[in-house]
Amino acid sequence: MNTKRSRRKTVNRKRALIYALILAAGVLIILFWGKGMAAASAKQEEKEVYYTSVRIEAGDSLWSLAQKYAPAYSDISDYVDTLRQINQICREDRLRPGQILIIPYYQ
Repeated sequence: MNTKRSRRKTVNRKRALIYALILAAGVLIILFWGKGMAAASAKQEEKEVYYTSVRIEAGDSLWSLAQKYAPAYSDISDYVDTLRQINQICREDRLRPGQILIIPYYQ
């Protein structure tokens, strides 16, 4: 009789431990999934990019354009690199008055 009780207690403890582990895993999955969804939503908003064309005037530079059009949370050097890439400008290239550049901006 005593052995049956101790076996039953052991089995019940193991079941309780398994249920607790499953519950903890479920909570962790829900937490991480929720954070991932929030991050994905933030990235989706960040990806709302619009484009405009700008005619270069005397004294304009990629840096001055970046300061004007880059979003506040953006790194200006990254934005300048993006301008170079979109407009196929090498580092040595200088902007010429009258030249038209495509500028990304965010709303």
